[in-house]
Amino acid sequence: MPTPKRADIEWLRWVSAFGIVWFHAGHSGIALAYSGLVVFLVLSVALGGRSGQPDLATLQRRALRLLRPWLLWFGLYAAFNAQRGLPVLPLDAGWVAGVLAGPSIHLWYLPFVFLVLVALDALRTHIALRTLSALAWAGAALVMATAPWWRPVTLGLPYPALQWADALAPVLVGVYALGAHDGCWSRPVALAMAVVLVLLAALLAAVDWVGTPYAVGLAASLLLLLLRQPGRPGSPGLSAITDCAFGVYLSHSLVFALLLAHGPELSESALPVAIFALALAGTWALRRALPRVAAYLT
Repeated sequence: MPTPKRADIEWLRWVSAFGIVWFHAGHSGIALAYSGLVVFLVLSVALGGRSGQPDLATLQRRALRLLRPWLLWFGLYAAFNAQRGLPVLPLDAGWVAGVLAGPSIHLWYLPFVFLVLVALDALRTHIALRTLSALAWAGAALVMATAPWWRPVTLGLPYPALQWADALAPVLVGVYALGAHDGCWSRPVALAMAVVLVLLAALLAAVDWVGTPYAVGLAASLLLLLLRQPGRPGSPGLSAITDCAFGVYLSHSLVFALLLAHGPELSESALPVAIFALALAGTWALRRALPRVAAYLT
């Protein structure tokens, strides 16, 4: 029987999805909005890794959840770019980087998380989860402590290598949280380890696109994941909305482009709200009217 979805984590996913939309569409506050990506990475690894086994069934399940919508949206965005006379793929760094970046840059997330989860499944067959969690915690701490040195280098990297560099610390934190969430550490120890990571991130406030997103994203995700008494499950009404978060993430760039081309001129603060609302409404309507189609796209 599947574990009921937690209301607090579902709300966090909803807020994080809006943060990602704000980051792509906004002008002010985008460093804070970028924390939505940090939250998604931590949750994807910490929760997605719980059910992983290095077998064909798990690989197939992950491919259907992540690679199938990636391929379908890849085709949709490629066709949309071609229709507008834009390059189908960013090929400055070669074909491999172009494909992994995708015709819309936000698509990098899906194959990246798929590869991370598959690698995590394989590692868990050779390394005990407690050891893996400890190593990941130390790795995340090291990555953040050395951010002032590696960050200027990564800012010059092409897509999607830049995104991968940004994602390394949250992925490692997600592996640590996977162990902590599954009881590898006592609550005081797990919380102390989490506090160290958040404080390290807070000390990096002056480092571009690292300090604020890491501190806010890690604090929000770890606070919820490490609670032993998560409270009541999410209601059906809440799930109906938060189940659309993945579809909002995948479709918001298309909605953004269409709104800019054909919609009214909106203020800086109203634009991300409109994009999010339209993407959410479209995803919800698709899931209601054509659930079989929505299963492939969202």
